[in-house]
Amino acid sequence: MRPRAEGSKKLLDGTAAVISPVGQMTYKGKNYVVNHGAMGELSQKLYNEIVAIQYAEKPDPYGWREKIA
Repeated sequence: MRPRAEGSKKLLDGTAAVISPVGQMTYKGKNYVVNHGAMGELSQKLYNEIVAIQYAEKPDPYGWREKIA
């Protein structure tokens, strides 16, 4: 996974092709709450778009889906 910055919000992405917001981080023993623990507007929009493509609710303009059965 690679950390991504989104203004004051943070998210992670990886090969699972979904994003996961980070609500809290710990660094050198100190906890940091990010965006009050809530998903940011852009993170939510990206998540919704990716999931809609995965579930064929929206067209797949990138050829990401593969029918296996």
